[in-house]
Amino acid sequence: MVQTPVLIDTDPGTDDAVALLLAAALHMPVRGVLSSYGNLPLKQTHANAAALLRALDIQAPLIRGADAVSPNAEEIHGMNGLGGADFSTFLPERDCSVSTPERLLETYPQWDYIVLGPLTNLARLLHDCPAVCQRIRSVTVMGGGFERYNMPRDTEFNFYCDPQAVQTVLQSDLPLTLIPLDVTHTVTLSLRQIHALPQGCLRQKLFKQVLLYNCAAGIGHGCGGAVLHDAVAVAASRFPERFCFEQTTVCCDRYGHIARLTGGKKMRVAVRTDSRWMYEMLAKSMAYLEQL
Repeated sequence: MVQTPVLIDTDPGTDDAVALLLAAALHMPVRGVLSSYGNLPLKQTHANAAALLRALDIQAPLIRGADAVSPNAEEIHGMNGLGGADFSTFLPERDCSVSTPERLLETYPQWDYIVLGPLTNLARLLHDCPAVCQRIRSVTVMGGGFERYNMPRDTEFNFYCDPQAVQTVLQSDLPLTLIPLDVTHTVTLSLRQIHALPQGCLRQKLFKQVLLYNCAAGIGHGCGGAVLHDAVAVAASRFPERFCFEQTTVCCDRYGHIARLTGGKKMRVAVRTDSRWMYEMLAKSMAYLEQL
C-alpha cells in the first residue's frame, strides 16, 4: 500500500528531536521538513533540523520557515535547543533549504501535515496559497491544553507563540487532529527508563543526552520526568488506533487559550493513549539508531 507523504513542521527542541527520531525509526514517508521559530529563534532551530535530518538519514528537503520573537525556552531545551547534545558532526556542508512549502506541496497530490511548533507556517500557507492547501489530507497538531498549561493565561507554548495563527487554522476547512497537553503529559519517562535505553553508538549517546536534559527540565517543573510532547503527536499520526479521540469543536482566544464549544466545525481531539506502549516505541527507536 502506498503511504501518503508526510510534511513535518518543527522547531527543534528536545522533544522535536525525539519526534524526528520516532518518524525515522517508523520509516514514515517524510518527504519534507519545514523549520519554524519557537523553542529558539529560526537560525538555531533550522540548523538543528538540518543536523537531525542528516543524523537520522531522513532524505527530505528542509525548508526555512517562519521567524518571529517567541518566549525563551532555553530553560527547557538548553542553549542550543538540544540539551547541549552536539550534533554538529552531522551538519551538512551547505544549507539544505531547497524550496518553498507551496512548491513542495505541489509535488504530491496528497499530504499528511504534522505541526510540532507554532502554527505560523500553516496559517501563512492557508492565507497565501489556499489552493495548494487542498492537497493536505490531514493535519496533526501538537498544541493547546484544556486542563494542562505551561504558559501564562492558561495557554500552551506553541499556541501562545501565535494565537492568531491558531485561530486561522482552527477556522479552516482542514481535517484537524489535536494532541493537547492533557494527553502528552500522561507520557512521562523516568530517569530509570532513560538510563535503561541503549547507548552504544554516537547517535544513541546524543539522543540519550537529549532525553536526560528533557527529563531534568521536566523534573524541575514538577512533571516527574521527560515529557515528549511532539513524539506523542508523531505517534498519533502513525498509530491513531493507539489513541482515544473525541469529536469536538475547539475555539482559541487572542492569548492562545483553547476551550471546547458546542456546534460549529468539529475536529478530532486526543484524550488518552498508552504510556507503556509509547516507551516501547521509543526503546525500539533508540535501537534503530545502531542501523545507521
